[in-house]
Amino acid sequence: MEVCKVAADIYSEFMEVAINIILYWRNVYPAGAFEKGKIYNIPVHIAVHPEVQSYIENCIKIIHKLIENNEVEQVVICIFDRTLKPIEQFIFDIKIPTIHTLDENNCFLDVELALRSFCLKIATFSGIIEPDPLAFCFAVQLHTKESTGAALAFNEDVADEKSPWIEADSEHVTVKGGVIVPLRAATTCLGKVYKRYID
Repeated sequence: MEVCKVAADIYSEFMEVAINIILYWRNVYPAGAFEKGKIYNIPVHIAVHPEVQSYIENCIKIIHKLIENNEVEQVVICIFDRTLKPIEQFIFDIKIPTIHTLDENNCFLDVELALRSFCLKIATFSGIIEPDPLAFCFAVQLHTKESTGAALAFNEDVADEKSPWIEADSEHVTVKGGVIVPLRAATTCLGKVYKRYID
């Protein structure tokens, strides 16, 4: 089984959960805009607003495609205030191993456990650092090779006309005066995922 294909399935599912957890625990939207669910045997809150759901689904579609082609280096969940100034970022560095196949005896339990731990860490994190009351909206930012970024902007196969992928302005990618707080890192049979928080 190809590593990138398996990684794309697992990481994109994880990112969908992570985005929703971040939105809920960082109070980007009111609690009533979420419904309870369960994944990785932990309770999670999923955004139910159709436009938010559509945006997240589009992001996950692109993340899956890019991981499958080993073309994504980072996924960043950026939270903005009302002036669209970044106030928080959750950065996921994704490193996929260079081997092309996985031994069928490789167990994916370690991947599920690592991702479950990530989800719990994000949820408990808000008990340590209070959500910013200025949180107003969010965006998913993908760090790719320059050629991949250009292709995303013009490829009709992956660009949803309701939420096209464009290069982010420099003022939208940096939290001024931010401090990096490492939340967790995990090495699995599918590679490494590092999670960092900037405030």
